[in-house]
Amino acid sequence: MLLTNPRIRKVGRMVNNDLRQLQAAFHSQIPFVGGLDLAAYAKEQQVVPNAKCSLADICAAVLKNCLRKNVSERTSTAWEHANLSSEQLHYAACDAYVPLILHHELSKFSVPRPLPQELVPSTSVLLYNADNTAIIAKGQLQAEPPQRVFDNIKLTVCHTLVKITEVIVPAALISSHSKRALKSFGAPPFSAVCLRSHLCVFDAFLFHAPKSNPPIMSANDVMVVDSQPSSLDPVVDTPAADDALPVDGMGTTLHAAMNVDGSVLDEVSGQESNRGSREIDLQSQCYGQKVLAEVARSTSDSVKWDTTLRSRVLKDVFHVFNMLRLSTTHGLRKEFGHALRDTLFVPDKEDYMRISAWAATLQPPQTFEQLCATRPTWLWKRCRRVIPPPDILYPMVEKLFEVYGCLLDASTKLPLFNQANWKAAGQILGLIHQAFVSDPPDIPLYTVVAADRKANDLPIYRCSRGTNFTEGGVHTHLLSRLPLNGSSPEHLCARLSEFVLVHNLRVCVNNYMA
Repeated sequence: MLLTNPRIRKVGRMVNNDLRQLQAAFHSQIPFVGGLDLAAYAKEQQVVPNAKCSLADICAAVLKNCLRKNVSERTSTAWEHANLSSEQLHYAACDAYVPLILHHELSKFSVPRPLPQELVPSTSVLLYNADNTAIIAKGQLQAEPPQRVFDNIKLTVCHTLVKITEVIVPAALISSHSKRALKSFGAPPFSAVCLRSHLCVFDAFLFHAPKSNPPIMSANDVMVVDSQPSSLDPVVDTPAADDALPVDGMGTTLHAAMNVDGSVLDEVSGQESNRGSREIDLQSQCYGQKVLAEVARSTSDSVKWDTTLRSRVLKDVFHVFNMLRLSTTHGLRKEFGHALRDTLFVPDKEDYMRISAWAATLQPPQTFEQLCATRPTWLWKRCRRVIPPPDILYPMVEKLFEVYGCLLDASTKLPLFNQANWKAAGQILGLIHQAFVSDPPDIPLYTVVAADRKANDLPIYRCSRGTNFTEGGVHTHLLSRLPLNGSSPEHLCARLSEFVLVHNLRVCVNNYMA
């Protein structure tokens, strides 16, 4: 009677599959109904991005607690026993109690509903695409200007002004603004005119991602510019490019500085940080302190900071990211990658000020940060990046490792750095101490190739940092010259020899012509 009653709700993750299995096990002719999938329910409330989240993911997002699912009891055959162990009882109790609490919390939020006739400023809204099938942004209603005109757009009864606070689909087009993409407006928050038919009212979720800090000045006459975090994850086997991010001359994506924790001062700059509720793995912290202390002792025995000017690339800075092999499921992987990348690469102060001054003359005026968000490819061809000298870079990267390495993932409860990563971090600090990573002093790594006549003659640069430039881009073209399948070792060796010969001849001719 309980399982067949549709008025008695059964709440859980993929609970309808459980009901079908129970119905088959009891050979019931009456269907077992009344199931409510928590993932779909949370998706309706706009708490999670999709309806495929696990119960542990929903628990972490809503309750900010870890539900341990990767335990031996989950798939154990001991559930057939008459007497269950204390571990089994604890696992079963949590698995039943958590859905009850989640349903109670999620029920506090209402599903998205159409805009009312009378609009109230600051009401949370969802912005849908042209056919109202997908959510492209979140925001709040704004009071309409007295002239009922915004950005040369007349506000009719079909339009309203919205303050966009979160962009979900950057490439989505806003028809009211002549089909401009959301990413062209810059980093949120920003205002936009939206059709009322594309908006729905919803109860905003209480937990938000941390925000960034204002720009700061570093000690070596370069500026660290803060910006919104991006979706790029640089700590992978091969650095990948993203059209929405600044791209260096070597094809490796860079970005403006991101702080260690959104609610605090910038940890990278050496200031004190309050990590809030983030948990620390004491064992990882102790091991990391031991590794970093050994590196500090070994470097203190030698020359304090190596200033030798070398004539070759000893360590490609882009390969430094590949030295850290971080778990792809760790929640802090991307954030740490942004922070490490932005600690290494900082905009040149002169270019920053030059571009900022030109951007202020635009109509409407823009800032360096807005250009970084809306025109990254254009911007980074006109702004050099600097890798600070070792005496400045070393303490910044060391502090970054200390802060992030021992932080736990909210779901898996594993630290960001394992022992292998701590050892790699020590090796990176050793390379920084020997000045293998920093830009060589008084050696120009950027060449002015043109001047932008449309932008007050801003210089356009070509970057020669890294090994790709000095090797003539050999890695880029190698794969296309090799057979894909069905080749013998002799055939492959012959193709390699041919490729090397042609490549060297081409490079020699180009150098001679230059």
